[in-house]
Amino acid sequence: MASTLKIAHLLGMTLFLGSIFGHVFLAAMAGNVSDPGAQAALINAKHVSTNVMTLPGLAIAGLTGLALAWRKGLAGRPWLRIKVVLVMAAALNGALFLAPLGARLAALAAAGGGSEIAALGQRESVLGAVNLALILAVIVIAVVKPRFGRPVTANA
Repeated sequence: MASTLKIAHLLGMTLFLGSIFGHVFLAAMAGNVSDPGAQAALINAKHVSTNVMTLPGLAIAGLTGLALAWRKGLAGRPWLRIKVVLVMAAALNGALFLAPLGARLAALAAAGGGSEIAALGQRESVLGAVNLALILAVIVIAVVKPRFGRPVTANA
């Protein structure tokens, strides 16, 4: 069971992180095309990727991470609590702000674009960078497992 959870956890992280790098690429491409149809297709691809890979990947990684921590008896560790808060912040940012913003951008682009696309694209870039920073902090905490003032022992 633990191996299955680990595999699912790594696949969730791969979906999540891989799609973020795809978003960066698609956004750069969309900002550099002059054809409104091509721009709409790129923005829509980013929107679909959010719903098919990014949010599900984050959900899978978060849920399997909680299950792994519970199975290993780590639920009370301060570093794990911080990880949970950071993952929840990333999930809320994604679900409440980034996904609706992506849907709005896709709708605007499909309708022929407009001056609002650039401003919304900038906002999406900032919110996306926040999520990436949150998840990178989660990864660092997962590797380092800070002790928060407790002395380090040889068996830690």
